[in-house]
Amino acid sequence: MGEKSTMGKKWEKRQDPNAPMGADKDGKAPGGPGSALFSKSGPVKMGSGKGLVTLGNVGTSGKYTAGVSSGYEASIPELNSPPPFPPSTGGYPKLPEMPSIPEAVIAHIPDNQPVNNAKVPSAPTSWSPSKHQPKIDRSSFVHPEAVIIGNVVVSDNVFIAPGVVIRADNEEPIMIGSASNIQEGVILKDLPSRKDGVEISQRVVEVQGQKYSVYIGDRVSIAAQAQVHGPAYIARGVYLGMQSLVFWARIEAGVVVEPGCLIMNVTIPEGVFVPAGLKVTNQNMVKDLPKLSSKYRFQGIGEETVAANLEMLDGYRAIYY
Repeated sequence: MGEKSTMGKKWEKRQDPNAPMGADKDGKAPGGPGSALFSKSGPVKMGSGKGLVTLGNVGTSGKYTAGVSSGYEASIPELNSPPPFPPSTGGYPKLPEMPSIPEAVIAHIPDNQPVNNAKVPSAPTSWSPSKHQPKIDRSSFVHPEAVIIGNVVVSDNVFIAPGVVIRADNEEPIMIGSASNIQEGVILKDLPSRKDGVEISQRVVEVQGQKYSVYIGDRVSIAAQAQVHGPAYIARGVYLGMQSLVFWARIEAGVVVEPGCLIMNVTIPEGVFVPAGLKVTNQNMVKDLPKLSSKYRFQGIGEETVAANLEMLDGYRAIYY
């Protein structure tokens, strides 16, 4: 790895963190306007027809080509058209009876039990014979449409959005730290951490003498549809962007992971960000990651997201309690 490396070449094009995504040294989008995510003209333009918004294509030339709808006419049958089944046929045929469908088995939550303490136990297995229940602090909020299963520990003032799935099937828990937020569609899961009752050390993380299958620190934001699959450690103040995946990795405090990244089999140190869509799967790649600075376009995104979710936490608690 060096100045001639693939990553080195890639990041030579974006030395200014305030430039549009994919911009060159001069802050211009490669291939002309419309190809950069944050340029003034993006891939969506107003069509020539009044009130029409159309999607265009950015081809290999980099030029934007708009396609404008020519309008739509509803297909309405003639009022005098014959019915599909003439009276002589005896009318419409009788539909066959549908077979009965058994009702789904859904975990029952007692009416007097708060939403944020909804508990679905894990199933005993050969590697984890205990029947674990989630432990959720009463100051936190778990949306009714989130699924929390097994050995999950949720600290105070955590906001867990609808569509989240957290499943912990091990003797070592999935830990979520204070004031963190787990956003829509996020999945947190772990690997079996024992075999024949013996711990597999590579599949757990240790924090202050305690072992976990996944550890999420305090004031962490895990954005929509991201995945964290253990063994994994995410330190305080990390922002994990939308649709990113962390597996068998450590991310140290304050790191910003932009959307669509893959972080696997590496440790990401403090003071850097991971550019959108980057796959970091080798420790040698880490030294080329750009540094966080006051000019970084998403500076402070982690703490801003935490503050917003703490406010939403108060609002949802007021609704449900």
